[in-house]
Amino acid sequence: MMMTKTSVVGVASALVLAAALLATSAIAEDGAVEATKTKTEPELLSQKCLPNEKNEFVFKVNLWEYQYEVEGCEGVAPTLEIKRGVEYTFVQKDATNWYHPLGLAYYPDGAHEDVPELEFPTPDECSEEEYLCNPGDGVKQAPLYCIDGSCETYENWNNGTVSGLDVYEPLFQRPEDQWEAEGGEQSYSVKITIPEDSKTKEFYYFCHIHSGMSALVVVTDPAQDANSLVTPLAADYYGTPPEAFDVQCGTYDNVTVFDTEKDSFCPGQTFLCDTSGTPFSQCMEAIDCKMNYEMRVKEKEANKLAVFMEQMIPHHWNAILMSRIALKHATDSKGYDDEDLNVPQLMRNIINVQMQQIQEMQGWLEKYSEPTEICPAA
Repeated sequence: MMMTKTSVVGVASALVLAAALLATSAIAEDGAVEATKTKTEPELLSQKCLPNEKNEFVFKVNLWEYQYEVEGCEGVAPTLEIKRGVEYTFVQKDATNWYHPLGLAYYPDGAHEDVPELEFPTPDECSEEEYLCNPGDGVKQAPLYCIDGSCETYENWNNGTVSGLDVYEPLFQRPEDQWEAEGGEQSYSVKITIPEDSKTKEFYYFCHIHSGMSALVVVTDPAQDANSLVTPLAADYYGTPPEAFDVQCGTYDNVTVFDTEKDSFCPGQTFLCDTSGTPFSQCMEAIDCKMNYEMRVKEKEANKLAVFMEQMIPHHWNAILMSRIALKHATDSKGYDDEDLNVPQLMRNIINVQMQQIQEMQGWLEKYSEPTEICPAA
């Protein structure tokens, strides 16, 4: 059986509210998940989002669906609505923003896809037929990065000393305690103004470290000759709606089939002994079967490093999914609020750092290896 490389966009971005799960009657009386009652409908994705009274959009990251949220706005990956000539601030103070520095680009995923970003001066690529995103001759529109209230300007834009992306992004990759300390009282933020004479009517915010986290920013009062983006956001960018089982687990990674068809994927195998039959144990058993199955890869004698990465990716995914399940089902466990070990911070570290490593390994495999081949179950 051939398995294509896992896409973080597809597996980490399926979007639905937990409330929709209840509406499907997918929860049995004993609290267990009835995985046969499957599809939920995608809800609260790309909802319109207005700034607060300070013209701020206050960001958080949903660690289960792995998309941005904005305070006061519904759902994930909200569509931000702004006007020309107004300065807006994207605030990244909440702890979930760690490892998720915001960027602004004319097309989804910015630097990850090598598409033009909002920069000063405007990238030459914006005048090419492939993009057609030039806001106009002499128009200045680019993110101004701020750390503890100290912001760069167009005069010192991204000079590597005041703030700028080349200072901002590396701080987000430091240990979380250091990131928080460097942010100070005012923490981290990004300012953006679309000038009155700009031809831009929409662009995207995205994460500079993780792909698959883009969403729209719409200028609600665009110029009459405003640019239309050549390529819209792909219809399947956020993946398919998750199964009810995935929603209950908090995994959002197509885990359901490893619960409903475990005997096919992991015949005769048990990963938790003397289980309680609760959603927690169901979810853990399913993700362990998933990892076991996906790590059974055909050896590539010609490239041993490819084998390492093919097995390490599902191994990393298992750690991420375990952390998501724990954050959803184990927060009342003894020791969750331990004074010495910051357990929620540990979970965020596992999710964010290993997600980045997965994407890096996927990129390497695309360059140097053929699609992964899964060995049949014994």
